[in-house]
Amino acid sequence: MKKIILIGGGTFSPVVIDAILENEKYAQYKIEGILDDKGICSINYNYPHLGKVEDAEKFVADDTFFVISIGSPKARKSIAEKYPDLNYLTVIDKSANIAKNVRIGEGSIVLKGAIINAFASLGNHVVVNSGAIVDHHCKIGNYSHIGHGVITWECAKIDEAQHIFPGTVIKGEKI
Repeated sequence: MKKIILIGGGTFSPVVIDAILENEKYAQYKIEGILDDKGICSINYNYPHLGKVEDAEKFVADDTFFVISIGSPKARKSIAEKYPDLNYLTVIDKSANIAKNVRIGEGSIVLKGAIINAFASLGNHVVVNSGAIVDHHCKIGNYSHIGHGVITWECAKIDEAQHIFPGTVIKGEKI
């Protein structure tokens, strides 16, 4: 069985855990625990605290995958750049609606009810939160977080490590 270690044990991590546990795509994975510098919050389904983020390299193995379960784009970027050789897993909630020709980068997380339309592109370690819509031909930069209910119109471009707050509408340009 493949193993998953979450990096980040705050209040965003249970949402990521749910996406993993509820999707048959991840049935061959087992969540081993959580790495976090501050310990972990009490609502993480009782997964063990395995140590600090700097301990990640101790767990590297061919059958071990890492997910940065932190909402902050700045923090995700820092961790991914500090540990580029970890085997990062992309997590997609089973209720997400994703067009067949979408590109989703390594370590990205797409949550409940998100819609990603034709020819959209998500960089590495992007979060598309619950109910967000990434319309056709949109490009979302590495590490960015598209908040709950955000709507990006056709061809919108989001730069690297941006946090687009819930309910925001971003107009794109026609091609």
